[in-house]
This record gives sequence, C-alpha cells and structure tokens, in this order.
Amino acid sequence: MDDGHTCEPTHGCSLRAIQQSTGNLMRHFVRCTAVAVATFCTHTAHAATYYVNTNSWGDGNSGTSNSFPWKTIAKVNSTAVSGDTVLFYRGGVWNETLEVKSGVTYGAYGSNTPKPVISGARNAGALTWTRYQPGQNIWVAVTNGSGTNIGTGAVRHLHLNGARLTRARFPNVGQGAFTNSTSGGSRYNKVTATGNYTTLNVGTNAGLAGQDIVGATAFVRTVGSDLFEYTVDGWKPGSNSALGLTSKWLLDDWELVLKYDIAAGVGYWLENKLWMLDSPGEWFFEAATAANPVSKLYVWMPNGASPAGQPLQASTLASGVSAVNVSNFTISDIEVRETFGDAISITGANTATLERLDVKRSGRRGMSIWNSSNVTIRSANIQDSFGNGLWLGDARGGATASQPVVNANVSFSTINNSGQNGLGMPGAHLGTGGSFIYNTVSNSASAGIIAQSGTTIQYNTVLNSCTDFEDCGGIYVAQPQNDATKLSNTPGTAPYTAVKASNNMVINGNIVVTGNANPDGTPHEGYGDVRGIYLDDFVNGVTVSNNYVSGMRYGIMLHTTFNNTIQGNRLIGNRSFNLKLQEDPVRDVNSHLTGAPTSQYYNGQMVNNTIQNNAMVASKSTSAPTLAIPNIVQNAPAATGQLASFDLNRYATLNPNRPDILVYNYGTDVTISDMTLANWQAINKDLQGSFRAYRTDGEAYGFYTATGADTRTIACPAVNQANCNSFVNLRTGSTVTFPITLPASASIIIIR
Repeated sequence: MDDGHTCEPTHGCSLRAIQQSTGNLMRHFVRCTAVAVATFCTHTAHAATYYVNTNSWGDGNSGTSNSFPWKTIAKVNSTAVSGDTVLFYRGGVWNETLEVKSGVTYGAYGSNTPKPVISGARNAGALTWTRYQPGQNIWVAVTNGSGTNIGTGAVRHLHLNGARLTRARFPNVGQGAFTNSTSGGSRYNKVTATGNYTTLNVGTNAGLAGQDIVGATAFVRTVGSDLFEYTVDGWKPGSNSALGLTSKWLLDDWELVLKYDIAAGVGYWLENKLWMLDSPGEWFFEAATAANPVSKLYVWMPNGASPAGQPLQASTLASGVSAVNVSNFTISDIEVRETFGDAISITGANTATLERLDVKRSGRRGMSIWNSSNVTIRSANIQDSFGNGLWLGDARGGATASQPVVNANVSFSTINNSGQNGLGMPGAHLGTGGSFIYNTVSNSASAGIIAQSGTTIQYNTVLNSCTDFEDCGGIYVAQPQNDATKLSNTPGTAPYTAVKASNNMVINGNIVVTGNANPDGTPHEGYGDVRGIYLDDFVNGVTVSNNYVSGMRYGIMLHTTFNNTIQGNRLIGNRSFNLKLQEDPVRDVNSHLTGAPTSQYYNGQMVNNTIQNNAMVASKSTSAPTLAIPNIVQNAPAATGQLASFDLNRYATLNPNRPDILVYNYGTDVTISDMTLANWQAINKDLQGSFRAYRTDGEAYGFYTATGADTRTIACPAVNQANCNSFVNLRTGSTVTFPITLPASASIIIIR
C-alpha cells in the first residue's frame, strides 16, 4: 500500500499505524472546494494535531502522532490549516523559517527541558578553512561551494559560543579619536568638518588614503541619541578628505536620517571591507559577484586558531518566524535564535498570542510586530538583540510599513542587552493602546522603553538604560501625532502644540534604576545625559505616578510638555536634579508643516503640568564637592511660573553646600534663581510642601522591590541601630517600623 505516508523503520508498520495513516489521508481527501462547500459537500475536515521532529525518518510520515512525526518546517508550512495544532519536539533544531497560518496553534512536545529551536545560523566551523596568507591568523573558507552547509546567502553575523564577533571595522573598538572611556575606549573617529547628509568629512589624516572604501558601511552618531547607517559611495569628486554617502533605511520607524547634517566633531566608524580585518575576533564576508561567483568568509578567531571544528555559527536566515496578514494564531514554547534579521517578524496580524518564547541574538530586532492589532505577549525572554528587543511599530515617521500595533498587551517578559555594541536601539518600543505590565527591561544601549500613545506602563523594572547613548531615558514618551481635527481648525500662525493629540498614557508603579549614558562619539565628552522618566516635546495627557527613580542624571524630565500629572513618585540617588522642567521656543505650525523659509517662535506653551505628592532627596555632587544640587530646576526662555503647579511635595537634601536650596529657577519672571522653600512658596509654589535640610548619607535611604519578587523585608540600617525608631516615610510623614515589608513592585524613601 502506498498512500504517500511511510512508517519509520524503527517503529515498523502495524495494522493500527496503517489504519491511522490511511484515515489521515482520507481526512484530507474530503476537504472541499468553496463551490462544493456551498452546494454538495457534506463532509467537514476535522482539526489535526501534527508532530515535528528533526530525528524523523521524513515528511512522508503521517505527522499525526509523535511516533510518526514530520521532519521539516517546510512540511508544516505547506500543510497546516486553520484549526490545526503543530507541536515541535523539545531538543530539535531547525534551520528554516516558520510561516504562520491563520487559526493554527504552534507549540512544543516531549519531556526534554530545552525548547524546540529555530536557528538562523549554520555551523561555520564545519567549513574547509585555510590560512588567507602564510604566517597570518586570518582564515578563509568558501561558503557556497560544493559540500558546504552555509548556502548561497550572505553571512550577516558570526557567533562563537553564543558571543557575537565584530565585523571588520575601522577604527577598531577602543582605538578611536575620542578620549571617553565609558565603554572601555572609543569606537569612533571624529568628523573633521560639517557636511550635509550626503557628505562625511574624514580629513586627510584619517588613514583611508589608497584604501578600498566603495561599498563600505558608515555608522555616524549624528546626534547624542542616535546612530545612523550609510553606504559609502566613494570619495567626493575632486576630494581626498570627504566621503560621499547614501543613507540606508536602517529602521522602518525613523525617517529623519536625511534631515540631519553630519556636523564637525561627531563620531563615525566604517566597516565591512577586508582590509579592515586586522584584529582578533573580527570577520568579513565577501559576497559572490557575476565576475567572481565564489563567496568567502574570512575570520580572525579570538585565539588565532583555525575555525575548523569550533562552535562558530554564521547567521544566514532572515527570520525564524514570519507571519504576514494572518489572524487568530498562537505560538508558544519555542526558541528562535541567531537570525540575521528580525527573529520574529509579524505584520498585518489580528489577534495573536505569543507565550513563553525565547529570542536570542537576533541580527536586528528580537520581536518585530507592526500593522497589527490585539497581540498578547506573555513570559517572553528576549536577549542580546542587535537592535530593539521588542518593536511594536512607530507612528512618528508616518510610513505605512511601520504603523504601530494597536492594543498589544505585554506582561511578565524579560528584555535584556538590546542594541549592545550594535545598532543602539531601545529595549522595548511600544505601539498604541494596550499595556506593558510586570516586565523587566535591562542593559539597553538606548532607552529602556519608548512609548507614544494610549499605553499603560505599569509595575515594570527598568535597569541600566542608555549604556551606549545619551539624551534618552529609562522610560521615554515621544511626542504625539497631530490631531487632524485640531489641525484643520488651527490658523497657520498658531503654536505647534495646539495641534497635538493627547498621549493619553499612564506610567505607574515602575522601578527605574541606573542610567549612566555614554557620550562617546559626541563633541562633549564630560558627561552623559540620561533621564529616568522623560516626557519629551509636546507630550500631554500623561499621568506619571508612584514610580521609583534612582541612579539617573535627572529623575524625571518634562521638556516643552503640557497637561501632565506627576504625582506620588519617589526620587532619590539621582546624580543631578530629581525633577527638571525645560521649555524651548515652539515653532509655528505653518513653517513647521510647509517648510516656510521664515518662522515665528512662541514661548509659554509649556503649561498646566501638575506636580504633587512626590518625595525626593537631592544628592550631593561627587565631581564638584562645593556645588549645591537642588531637587528641582526650571528653565524657560520667558516666564517659568506657568510651567507647572506644585503642592504637597516632600523634599530633603544630602547636600552640605547651600543645604537650604530647593530650586534653581531660570526665567524672566523670577528674580531669585537659587530658591529656598520660602522663596518657592512666596511665588505660590508648593504652599503645603515641606523641606528637610541637610541629612547625612546615613539618614536617607531608598528601597524597592523588583518586578517578579513577591516581597522584600528591610531591616534597620546597621549604622542607625540606635535611631531605628526615628525614621519616617518621606512621602507620607508617618513613622516607620522595622523590619519594613515591601510588596512586589513597591518602593519607599525613609529619612531621619
């Protein structure tokens, strides 16, 4: 009997197996065409459960039992239909892309601990390696020849024992022109003169004379918070000091790359040419051409030895999971790793659930989801993405291809090391609406979380943000879109704030701790500018409540914002001001939208912010011991009085220099810039506020319970055993009794 389904020799062909296989064939045979369903068909196909195992004899098996599984994802992609369940064997590894179908549930089976793995990488250690040149440590292998397992595609990333190696670059990491050493040495050379967005001025002494530069990739830190990618076209005609560039659309969500001139003093590096491969741990891929049909991979291993037999993985697969214009599907208990693009790529989806997925070392984003709605992500573990860990689209750029997910609910997930030594992207870039709750985001090269509209961000722990960049935040809220109705009714001379929609967001109960930032590659090298919670240009309609912020440069920053509420937050241990309010002139609508050559600028658009019931302790300066650091700074080109109202806030300071100073105020309406609480209250600010002057380090403490912890018990600090009964909760003023028990995602500031 030959029904297209074969039994594995290890199991034999029992009568029951044959019946099962035949029944499965008949089940598929009676699936009806659309016409038959409408007229004659009386049979209905029943949902099936399929098993897939890389140890299977082959795809000729029925697939409907774990004794007769399919072998490949290709079989899954061509067969599974709505209502089916597909289970992958725990411990199996596939080098294929899973193409998600509507209505299908994808999961795992087996008693093994490892999850099924979809890997975007192939074993480069199995290639045939020879020395590139005698006496050198560079080894070369053909990747598209007979017998190789890499395939004909390009190698985009190379990993050794799970660590990403460096694509050949100039200058080498740690050998750049900047003196900043926050990251262990500069990655950047300096741009020598300002050029436009197609010109990179490198100077005549850059070490590029006579080198092959055409087709190289250039990364330029055009501003403190961004890194942009370009292709080098060659030297500008008639120049030996300026490179011609074409911008590469590195990200779908950012369309400003052409608007930034490349200014003198910012940093750049070049990569992806063979001559740049000059250090251990670097590699280069030479793609085949019509003239030379051989593709080659060059590697200088960290130990200088041959790559042969070593656990070297070459990323050649764009995505491990792809879902396009599908709905009502579930994916759970699968690991996706080492793709060269987005590990999980979803667009045009409606109603999707992603549970207990591990995403490791993606070559771009870990999870990329856009133009979709009603997405649930639970208990995901996203590690070491070259770009964003989680990207849910973006409404700022306006590109159809990047429209945000509407109503994505993300919970109990971990996002770690996003953008490190790579594209420098945020850990989580959220969509519109939905929620981001009980997650941990740590070690993000840029912002920990970026959000824009309608999302509830609650009970998350955000640790160590902005490791490679500055001018960013642990939680960053971007400016909202234009409100079409407001815009149509606004005269061309009205301030731009008048046409902005509400962000309509809640940021509540989060723990935001540590952000040192990195100014490497920027003209100023002395400090890194990072904020715990950052409401940027024109943000409005946001409530920031009950958050704990520590270890940042600024605790909370409002920049030309309006109609926001900051209440019940706890700010301590921030290097500079706990609260910064800054207004910059607002450009008028007409010139902003039409690019008119003349512009009118407006002041006084930062209004109606409410600051109440917060507790904050000002730090003392470690770099300038005589400098007084207050809790608050207000800065505006005109009047500061309208920036915000203050009430019922509790202040303290650890600063022994001018310990009475509460506020630095820089505006045209207040003559005193260094303000005490009495000065502050004299202009009707915080009439019910309180201020505790200088306390020593042992008299004020901040404590928090991270996401995922049930409770935390806090004993009386050892240095204060004799004063345990004299501590109070700074925000409430109530006496503290030790030991203190903090519930999950809670925080407290205590002070003597």
